[in-house]
Amino acid sequence: MMDLSKKVSDAIEELLQVNFDSVGRKIGNSFPPVDIIEEDDHFKLYADLPGMNKEDFRIDVESDTIIISGDKKGASSAPVKNRYCHFERSYGPFRRSFNLPENADSNSIEAFYKDGVLEIIIKKDISMEQTQTEISDISVS
Repeated sequence: MMDLSKKVSDAIEELLQVNFDSVGRKIGNSFPPVDIIEEDDHFKLYADLPGMNKEDFRIDVESDTIIISGDKKGASSAPVKNRYCHFERSYGPFRRSFNLPENADSNSIEAFYKDGVLEIIIKKDISMEQTQTEISDISVS
């Protein structure tokens, strides 16, 4: 079981990592934005990848880490005649990685991509589930 201090440490480290987008602006390491949900027998990871084709990104598993990486292309490669007045959308390469919990089965991962949302389902390894042992009839002397 991953202890709480490791989870907090990993979360802080991820927040402190910094990337630069294609025009040199400093951005947090938060693309794509992700939600992770734990259910009884699996974990679900949702990543927003709007405007991308499934050929534009990849999912890798390296030991106990799942990695989403790719290259978000700009809306158009044609030169812009006018100057931008405001520019928020970022393009370019990205990489997000997440440590898998100890009870995740890295051999049982499925991924689906529809309408700009990537859904990754990671089954739990039921052999790793902890069982509580009921202790009864303890005599204290």
